[in-house]
Amino acid sequence: MLIPIMLLFIGSLLIFVSLGSASQHPLHSFFYYTAAHSFLYIIIFKIFPSSHSPMSMNLKLRLFSSSGIIFIGIILRLFFINYPPSDDVNRYAWEGMIQSKGINPYIHSAQEFYLEYKDDPIYQDINHKEIPTIYPPLSMAVFRGLSTIFYNVFETPEAILKGYKLFFILCDFALMLLLASLVKSWDRPTHWLALYAWNPLVILYGAGEGHIDVLHALFVVAVVVCFNKKNENTALGFFMLGCAVMTKYYAVILLPFVINHRNIKQVFYGGIPLVLFALYWDVRLSEALSTFTIHMHYNDVIAHWFRILLPEKMLSNIMMFVFGLGMLWIWALKQDDLNRSITLCIMWFLLCLSTLHPWYLIIIIPFLIYSPSRAWFILLISMGCNFWTYHDLQQTGQWNELPWIWFGTYGLFLFIMIWDFYRHNYFTHKNYQIPASIDIVIPTLNEGERIDALKVQLQKNIDYLKDNWHELALKIKDGVSSKENFSSPAIRVYFIDGGSSDNTLQSLKSDMDATVIQLDLPSRGKQFSEGIKKGNGDVILMLHADAKLPENMLVNLMKAFIVYDKLQWGIVGHRYETRPLKMKIIEWSNRLRFSHFGLAFGDQGIFVRRKVLDGIGGMPEIRLMEDVEVSLRLNKCLNRINLGGLLIVSTRSWKQKKFTGYTRQVMKLVSSYLFLRRFGADIHQLSSEMYDIYYQKK
Repeated sequence: MLIPIMLLFIGSLLIFVSLGSASQHPLHSFFYYTAAHSFLYIIIFKIFPSSHSPMSMNLKLRLFSSSGIIFIGIILRLFFINYPPSDDVNRYAWEGMIQSKGINPYIHSAQEFYLEYKDDPIYQDINHKEIPTIYPPLSMAVFRGLSTIFYNVFETPEAILKGYKLFFILCDFALMLLLASLVKSWDRPTHWLALYAWNPLVILYGAGEGHIDVLHALFVVAVVVCFNKKNENTALGFFMLGCAVMTKYYAVILLPFVINHRNIKQVFYGGIPLVLFALYWDVRLSEALSTFTIHMHYNDVIAHWFRILLPEKMLSNIMMFVFGLGMLWIWALKQDDLNRSITLCIMWFLLCLSTLHPWYLIIIIPFLIYSPSRAWFILLISMGCNFWTYHDLQQTGQWNELPWIWFGTYGLFLFIMIWDFYRHNYFTHKNYQIPASIDIVIPTLNEGERIDALKVQLQKNIDYLKDNWHELALKIKDGVSSKENFSSPAIRVYFIDGGSSDNTLQSLKSDMDATVIQLDLPSRGKQFSEGIKKGNGDVILMLHADAKLPENMLVNLMKAFIVYDKLQWGIVGHRYETRPLKMKIIEWSNRLRFSHFGLAFGDQGIFVRRKVLDGIGGMPEIRLMEDVEVSLRLNKCLNRINLGGLLIVSTRSWKQKKFTGYTRQVMKLVSSYLFLRRFGADIHQLSSEMYDIYYQKK
């Protein structure tokens, strides 16, 4: 199947480019554009992983090596060299040319030169002639250099514009080389490089229409390469970030994610490209950019709804607040995974833009190799709905935003994005064996009143799993893997006491086959860590001693690992024993926090594969916030799941400290931990201080 689908993919692209401009033939272009995307995703995620015949293997080794993927990617781009360029390229070429005549494009609009250049074919197709340039100084310097070369070398306007497209193909080639190294360091399959190299949107708008977003993406990917921990070069990374900002200003949003207390002195290198402002400096330099960002809009997502609900004068301030709030959360919650934080940062920026043309998405596609997303893959396809808008623009000369085009573009994307918040990621390439053993680790401190009931519930769970294992084993044989071990998983229980002064220890040492470990001082992180080290189970389940366990908890846990062989970690989920409206709101916010941000609390019952936990350095041995800390470290493991609220959790903390006061205290402590950690605070000292505050030791 690999060869036929490859031929269908290439054929769809060739038919697409043979149709001419997509704005002239929107229906047929959309069909072949969608088909090419679909065939690409089928190749990457379905056909390639399952092709094992000798012929397929030989083809895979040749075509799906990094060099093979890049070679085919360049060939596909060259097919698009005669595709009609965007009118943006006309602006690049003309503004580059007038700079050589001493004209500052930030001050003078193209409209001012109508009489002089009205017969120039390049000038005629410039869009928004009334607005001076909005591109940063490095972009303008590149335009000047290219136009100086191309206007002297080429004789026709078509050749000049084609020269720009060839330059962007070279940029794309460099980007693919950098991306190939990242794919390896990200530990992603080599063939996933084709998600960018063969992507129809990149080929159409990068090589076909010739948008500068390819150059900008090159600098951003270079930033990620430089800040990669294996070969970190922060000075060069900040310089590349400065170049990215001077190509498209919004790259400055990446700065908070790459800067930290260790490299702050090297930020200076990021300012070097800013000296290019000196070539164009004038007090009116930013006027056109302000006009474009504040007063113009097209195909926006979040701002689209605010525009319906709010007066125009309030919109920009509201959107700045919404964007800033989202960025703050990403910055605080995605601390240990630079690649994921940059991915989410760019995604959020795109969703908050007032104008979102399809080629703006070029910047996110390299990062979809690191964090594949069904919703964003669908958006790359549905952006083809804009072919009709550009067709209408050609016919009428006006921008008409038709409602069906907006819903066609974003309807399915938004539905899948919301749906996927409550599911695990399907694209991770690593498969795991079905767990043969589970270690249940429970820290205790003065739980004498509850521990006997907990022991009974644990034993019921173990017995229920054994009684129902035959049924689960049949499911394994029928649908998952006939090569797995079908014996019932070994369940071992570890209680780690932090120095109880009541009868907890006496209760723990009777009536149940469990390992009891005694520590001198209470420290939940240390207690969990000691229990985890004592065992060797394939999966570790961490519970709080005041939880009530339904007897099917372990069965549902094993079902999850049977059904989802890529599952890495997750939570059992919880409900409160008393559930007035205010406690239901807390439950909902807890589920939302885990689903959207991957931040779990200990009373939600965290479980994780031992290999995965070992890969992030084990359980942090801190006195408090161990659940937040381990969640931050596990955030790079995308395959997580919420089993759906099986635990019944005590509300004693809310009763002891009152609902409002306790909720405020938890929010304050967690927020403080996240932000102080981000600024480089020592987590052991920070945790100890918060322990004293939480348990009122000071």
